Amino acid sequence: MRRGISRRTIGCSRRSVRRQAFHALITEGVFHDPRSATPSFEWVAGWDVAAIAELSRRRVLARLRQARRLREHTEQMLLSWEHSGFSVCSHR
Repeated sequence: MRRGISRRTIGCSRRSVRRQAFHALITEGVFHDPRSATPSFEWVAGWDVAAIAELSRRRVLARLRQARRLREHTEQMLLSWEHSGFSVCSHR
């Protein structure tokens, strides 16, 4: 996959359940003109990790629907769960 996201399959025997885990590495800010003699880095003060987790959940489920790997009623059921299984960790 692209854009700093990797996919990992958990479980490989016939008896185990195959699950997908996605990992992403996201920067804590942006570089302004890194080619200049004095490049600068602007740090983002904080992330709304709950909003990022919800956005990630909706985007992954939408892609699964587009790929016809998930039925609409299953997507709606997953979106209704209080504990989605998606998490975001932000360490400083």
